[in-house]
Amino acid sequence: MEVTVSDVGLEANLLTVLVRDIGERKALEAQLAHQATHDALTGLGNRTLLMERLHLALVRLPRHPGAVALLFLDQRWSKAGTAPQVTPSRLEVTVVRVAGQWLVADLRNM
Repeated sequence: MEVTVSDVGLEANLLTVLVRDIGERKALEAQLAHQATHDALTGLGNRTLLMERLHLALVRLPRHPGAVALLFLDQRWSKAGTAPQVTPSRLEVTVVRVAGQWLVADLRNM
């Protein structure tokens, strides 16, 4: 909900109040933010999200000593030396999605 109050400026001290529901706009903004940081096919985070999270982890490291690890799997190449696959199979998408979710959950518990 957004509320705007403005003074009419007359001697009678009148105000105008405008109230509007911005829930739909906020939902659209959240959807666009998700689309900007996640792969449309797999739903996994993309490089933009990776760089944001890596930056946060490195900034947080001096205050919370520990380790930062990065595992990068390039799924574009099916076999060493072959051309990239343009369209992954459903099985490949599912395997990547499940593996990514498992890895993220496991790393958070460490």
